[in-house]
Amino acid sequence: MSLERLSDRVLIVTGAASGIGQATAIRLAQEGGKVLASDIDAEGLADTLKLANEAAGDTGGECITHVADVSTEADAANTVETAVEAWGRLDGIANIAGCCARVAPTSSTSTPGTGSWPSTSGAPSSCAGRPSPT
Repeated sequence: MSLERLSDRVLIVTGAASGIGQATAIRLAQEGGKVLASDIDAEGLADTLKLANEAAGDTGGECITHVADVSTEADAANTVETAVEAWGRLDGIANIAGCCARVAPTSSTSTPGTGSWPSTSGAPSSCAGRPSPT
């Protein structure tokens, strides 16, 4: 399989400062993608930037970073605008921010026969343009 299958695709990866988000940003750049790595953690993004651009090598892939809290509509919109300003378009989003975070429940719900399920308020990201469920 060619490592350049994402050549010239413009992609945003949220939650890119560590873990699955960081690994995704690195892999997409390695496969030739133009990656905007976004997170609230500037230090982690600096690591991602270095690793992703090293992995990109001569595939044509590249990575830039954008510090943002994509759980807010304004930051989410600005993240998309930043990618479009950098490369002229947007082809996809890996919306990983907060998906694996350990969040303390803010309430509990109960359905007869299923027990009690914790719930959290807010969504990990509104970058995909959908309202955050609560």
